[in-house]
Amino acid sequence: MSSYKPTEEEINLGKYLQSQGIMVSEHPAFGTVGKHVPGSAHYRGEAIDINAPGGIREAEDPVWGKKFDDLAAQLRASGYKVLWRTNTGGDHFNHLHAQIGSGESGHESTQQTTSPTGASQMQQTPSAT
Repeated sequence: MSSYKPTEEEINLGKYLQSQGIMVSEHPAFGTVGKHVPGSAHYRGEAIDINAPGGIREAEDPVWGKKFDDLAAQLRASGYKVLWRTNTGGDHFNHLHAQIGSGESGHESTQQTTSPTGASQMQQTPSAT
């Protein structure tokens, strides 16, 4: 059982994203947590889902897709576990999953993702959201 509790820094990240017009959800500090796979980091308050406004499919939108590519790179560089442009753990073409805790998601695996240019990449990321 994880003893993780969200830090002010993590909550500030979500608030910053919201101030930029980006939707943040699936975290106790930003509303309810819906149904996810067993062991999901969302249930422990260790992950957020990030969406563009308007219910678009971010990976297919030329503007939001680029913004989310950049955001994913920044979050990964800062040590966050990110699921973006992958079907691992669910559809992560319509939102970005950022795991903000240091714990495991519950289902780690090696996955294949597709870069914005279409090239395949192998990376270690959580498989549960």
